[in-house]
Amino acid sequence: AMKEVAKNQKEMARKLDAALAMLQRMDQEQEMEGIASLLEKMIRKQQELTDLSRQLADEQKKESEAAEGESQDSDQSEQSESGEKQSPGDDQKSGDQQESDQKPDAEELARRQEALAEEMEQLKEKLEEALANLEEQNAEKKSPSSEEMQKSLEQALEQMKQKKSKDSMSQASEELSQMDPEMAAKLQEQALRDMGSLYHVILKSQAAMQAAMDQ
Repeated sequence: AMKEVAKNQKEMARKLDAALAMLQRMDQEQEMEGIASLLEKMIRKQQELTDLSRQLADEQKKESEAAEGESQDSDQSEQSESGEKQSPGDDQKSGDQQESDQKPDAEELARRQEALAEEMEQLKEKLEEALANLEEQNAEKKSPSSEEMQKSLEQALEQMKQKKSKDSMSQASEELSQMDPEMAAKLQEQALRDMGSLYHVILKSQAAMQAAMDQ
């Protein structure tokens, strides 16, 4: 009877260990999903800021060209137009001005870009914290999925170190503050490519973790 009790205790301990390992793998998978979801939202924000900066650069270029044209034929326009008569294009200009007022200006874009750069720094800290916790767990007991996650986190952090996406974002914010949206858009496009590459690493690691869990 005592042998049977000992056997049942060992079986119960084995089942508890298996259940604990399953919970740890589920927690790791959910953590990676959360990181991927956060990065996906950041990519959408960066894409929006890049598009707005490019639009602002195009508007500045058009305004500069229009100002040059008005400067060249200003004498002719003063002779042909009466003092209080509204030109046919004034209504259109007024409408364009209203539409322009609804769009964020360079200062607002710079603020949003700097906030996104801070989010990138927070993501880096989150990855470093997850890696530290995982290394501590793996020191006690390793599993194929936890090893895959550790590799992916190390690769993601190394890529962030090499690409320096946060620096590109901060530089883009400075360029917007200095009213140079064209240069800012180029930096934002670089940051967007770097974030896309990082997102690919995260998705690849999720697939590797799932394969390890299936095994």
